[in-house]
Amino acid sequence: MYFFGIDIPLVELLVAMGIITIIILFEAIILLYFILHHKKDIQYIKQEVTKISRGHHR
Repeated sequence: MYFFGIDIPLVELLVAMGIITIIILFEAIILLYFILHHKKDIQYIKQEVTKISRGHHR
C-alpha cells in the first residue's frame, strides 16, 4: 500500500522519529529549566558527589 507515493512503513518510521525527537527536545527543555532554576541545588549536589567520590564519608 502507498500513501501519497510513500510506503506506509516509511511514514510510520518518520512519525516515530518525529515523536522521539519531540520527546528528546521536551526532556532537554525540562533539564535546562531545572538547571537554570536550581543552580544552587546542583552546586550542592556536585559538592556532595565530589565528597563521595573523594572518599570523605561522614
